[in-house]
Amino acid sequence: MKFIAKPDASQRTKNRLNEHGPDFFVAEASKSVPALNDAEGLLIESDDGWRGWVPADEVAVYHEDEDIACFGGYGQEMSR
Repeated sequence: MKFIAKPDASQRTKNRLNEHGPDFFVAEASKSVPALNDAEGLLIESDDGWRGWVPADEVAVYHEDEDIACFGGYGQEMSR
């Protein structure tokens, strides 16, 4: 999957996606991640071996064939 950071995402999330992406695999999803102050998170892995938690509400899955980005765990779509 291709991930992009939402415009209001933290600098940490933007850096991780830029450094290790855009292609990631979701290894786990959780409604409460202690490392994220108990926020909803995604444990993602990249092809270069990096693995880490990112806040679900700070990232979007980009669907190239439909040119849309689906944000967070909320099922919202935003045209690009």
